[in-house]
Amino acid sequence: YVLIFGKLGLPALGVRGVALGRTICTIAEWFVLIFILYRQKSPVAVHPGRYFQFNFGFLRAHIVQIILVLANEFFWALGGNVNNAIIARLGTSSYAAYNIATTIISIGFFMTMGSASVAAIMIGHAIGAGRMEEAYQTGKRILFINLAGSFGIGLLLVAMRSWVVTLYQVEDST
Repeated sequence: YVLIFGKLGLPALGVRGVALGRTICTIAEWFVLIFILYRQKSPVAVHPGRYFQFNFGFLRAHIVQIILVLANEFFWALGGNVNNAIIARLGTSSYAAYNIATTIISIGFFMTMGSASVAAIMIGHAIGAGRMEEAYQTGKRILFINLAGSFGIGLLLVAMRSWVVTLYQVEDST
């Protein structure tokens, strides 16, 4: 805000202010994270030189998984960009409508993404402890909570759809 609109005696930088502000925040976040990791003596807080050591044995053991993950991420990003390019060619109002819809959809996804993270942790702990039945039951409970929560969020979004669209300054045709 300060860098975009030139508040507190700083010059108004507009879009450049957004970029500069984001860069400053990312660097500050990195320093805070590193401080916390080393202050709490986290297992990942090793000697900085260790981060730059290369282990060919590790690479040989995991190269297939590494390539598959990289390919997955590459094609996911490529698909997203192609999708955006296709929508953008339909026109400004189509792209605006797409962006509004994507924003609203992402609100609905937080329940699913949160449930997936919780499931990975809780089920992973149960499996690691050899408690397979507990893992299965935990998975069922998380699935139910996810479905019920997602349904509730969906109903809420449908009920609020007219109000949500008014938050955007778009033409009625959009």
